[in-house]
Amino acid sequence: MSIHTAVQIIRSFHTDGIKYYDPSLYRLRGEWKVINCDVYNWASVSFVFSPVNKSEKPIKFHLPTKKIKLVSKNVYNVTPLAYKDSGQYICNICVLNTTRYTAGKITRHNLFVLEEGKAYREAEIQKRPNKAYYDIGSNVNLTCEAEKGTNLYKIIWYKLDSQGNLIELKSALNGPGILTLTLNNVSTKDSGRYKCEVFRPQVNYYNSRFVSINVKDAVKYYDPVITRLPGEWKVINCGADWTDAILEFTPIDANATTSSYRRYVDNEKIKRVSKNAFNITRLTYNDSGDYLCATTVMNGTERIPWEMKRYNLIVLNEGKAFMKAKIQKKPNEAHYDNGSSVNLTCEAGKNTNLYKIIWYKLDSQGKSIKKKSALNGPGILTLTLNSLSAKDSGSYKCEVFRPQVNYYNSEFARINVQ
Repeated sequence: MSIHTAVQIIRSFHTDGIKYYDPSLYRLRGEWKVINCDVYNWASVSFVFSPVNKSEKPIKFHLPTKKIKLVSKNVYNVTPLAYKDSGQYICNICVLNTTRYTAGKITRHNLFVLEEGKAYREAEIQKRPNKAYYDIGSNVNLTCEAEKGTNLYKIIWYKLDSQGNLIELKSALNGPGILTLTLNNVSTKDSGRYKCEVFRPQVNYYNSRFVSINVKDAVKYYDPVITRLPGEWKVINCGADWTDAILEFTPIDANATTSSYRRYVDNEKIKRVSKNAFNITRLTYNDSGDYLCATTVMNGTERIPWEMKRYNLIVLNEGKAFMKAKIQKKPNEAHYDNGSSVNLTCEAGKNTNLYKIIWYKLDSQGKSIKKKSALNGPGILTLTLNSLSAKDSGSYKCEVFRPQVNYYNSEFARINVQ
């Protein structure tokens, strides 16, 4: 990015977008900027500074100076910064060639010092290990990063209780720009939403991100691919139609009898969808177990094994069901230009009619304003935001609800319009 472009961006930020900028390029007054000329220690460097004000002439420095401190060979710290230090810093690199110096590569470093004193850095969260569900007794690390290697930010980890109140768990002020919250020996009480807040004390500005932790229990947290409610159905596809299939069922109850269903079965319980696809309908707990598909083909006069597939199925006695909401932004950008468009897609169980999906926007007081909903739809709902403006900035919430069991969960997406 050229300094001319940087100035244009800053000027465009004098209204709604003033908080949103590239923190590697901008600094506050009184802060510092480390410039690494990115050369070997045996090379020599001279500095040329081109001010952002084009009416001023470039200045060549003999390093170090009172303003530009030497950190290590060819690494310099410009401090304390003022608006007049905005511009482009050019490292002219020279190497000794026998008895004289010859020019080497040139590196350029742009810097803009804000007069307004605004600062912004978006929190970044990582879960390690990154899983949808955690077993009871496992350990989880939640890491929140602001600007690594700096002491500009305060970072706070919270947990939201059942009423949505924030419980502070860990914080660091003037730390290294990164903070890890470790959850050891997790149990179901550790399930819930965790909030990381990044705060810049000098300018009283903060932003936050959320992450969910789901610890498995015997009722709500399970893989929706293999779990069903009583009365629902499960389709099992044993393979290509040019093979012959046998479907073998081993009940979850070890004392029950194993049953074999051949491909021509078509009774009250198992309906044939196609030659080798079966639909097990009106499920009960007794249908829970292991379904093994064995397909064979003819080789001359001999029938030989072709493929085996295994399907696990659990039908819940309790009648509980869970599917975690998944959100996609298209295009997926950190910031959107005025007038652009974005699609927010929330998916529950795709191609099912089991879930109600609702899109909300959170207002300045955190209240949810309903934008769009679908009941008994295809398990996916897209909210389209056209001709974006500053009023569209904010948090959007997707709520996934299963009416039959009165259970829901939600996820959030952030839209920033500059």
